[in-house]
Amino acid sequence: MNSAAYRSRRFSIGICALLSFLFVCLSVQAAPPKPVVIVSWDGAADWVIDRLLADGQLPNVARLARRGVRADYCTPAFPSKTACGHAALWTGTFGDGNGITGNSVPLLPRAEHTLLEQRSGFDSASLLAEPLYVTAAKAGKKVVVLSATQSFPPDPWVAALKAAKVSEDRFLSFSGFESSMEGGKIWTGKDLKPAEGWTPLPPHRGTPREWSFTVGEAAFHALAYDDPADPVNGADTVLIRQGSKDERNAVASVTLKPAEAARNVKNWSGKFRVTKGDLFGYTYFRLFALAPDGTMTLYQRAVNGMRGAASQEQIEGYLAAYGGFHDAPFGDYQNGALGKTLWQNGDGTAERRLLETV
Repeated sequence: MNSAAYRSRRFSIGICALLSFLFVCLSVQAAPPKPVVIVSWDGAADWVIDRLLADGQLPNVARLARRGVRADYCTPAFPSKTACGHAALWTGTFGDGNGITGNSVPLLPRAEHTLLEQRSGFDSASLLAEPLYVTAAKAGKKVVVLSATQSFPPDPWVAALKAAKVSEDRFLSFSGFESSMEGGKIWTGKDLKPAEGWTPLPPHRGTPREWSFTVGEAAFHALAYDDPADPVNGADTVLIRQGSKDERNAVASVTLKPAEAARNVKNWSGKFRVTKGDLFGYTYFRLFALAPDGTMTLYQRAVNGMRGAASQEQIEGYLAAYGGFHDAPFGDYQNGALGKTLWQNGDGTAERRLLETV
C-alpha cells in the first residue's frame, strides 16, 4: 500500500471510529438525543480566527469552543480547495477514495474522455464515496443539509436512501449556489432620465428622474427626487416600486434615504420577491450614497433560488426564515464600485459597505 493510500485509509478509519462512537453515545442516552449541528466555515484561515478570538471579536465562536471540542491544527486534504476539503470531511477519505481532487474533476472513466472534459467537483455525481449526511439518514437520523458541497443535485442520495428503504422524511436538502437568478448590481445614477407616468408622484421640488430595470422576471421602477421635507437641495431620496409606476398596482415599494455603512442593517429595504421560471427568491436594496446631481451608490442584492430534496412548501418556509440566499459582492468591492479600497488609498468606506452587505 503506498503512503497516500495508507494516509487515506487511516483517515477513513479514524473518522468512521469517531462517528461510530458518536452514534453509540447517542443510542445509550436515557434522555432524547440532542441534535448535532455541523457548520463549515469555508476559507477561514486558522491564524485569522485565532487573532479574532484573542481580540474578543468572535464571542459566539468562543462560546462554541468553550462548550465543545477544539483542536489546534489538523491535516487537511490536498489540494487545499473547497470541494476537496469538504468531500474529505463528509466521507472520511481523501481524493483517491472520494474522487474529489479539485474544484473541477476529470470525467470518468478517463480512457473514454479527454483532459478537457471536466465536471464540477461540487456536483453530487462527482463524489464516489458516501457522505456522512447520507450515512446518518440511513441510520434513521433526520438530516437537514444546507448548501453542502456534493449535496446537489440530490438525486443520487435520494435514490440511495430509497434503495435502502429509508423514509423520505429522513433527508431534507436545500442548495442555492446552482440557481442564480440575478447577480448583485450597483446603480450609479447614470441611467436617470426625466420621470413619466408615476401615479402619484411623491411631494418633490424640481424635476424627478427615473430609470427602470428587471430582477429575474420582475419589473422595477426607481425614482430619484428632491424631497421638500429634506434640507438637502437636490436629489436626496430614491423611491422604488415593483411591477408598476402606479402605486395602486405596485407589488411592493420602498423609499430610501442615503446613509453610510453602519454596524447594523436597519437602512436596507424590506424583501422584494422575484421569480424566474420555477424559481423564486428575494432581493433587497441599500442606498449608501446619493449626491444632489443624482450620482448614487445603490446596491441591489443578488438573488438565488433554492432547490434540493424538499417540497415547495418547505422551500417557501426556509426562505421565509432565512430571508434569501447569501450575497458577497467581492467583485464589486475589488473593482472599486463600492468606493476606493484601502490599497487604492481609500478611507475604509468600501470595506465598511462590503461588511454590511455580507
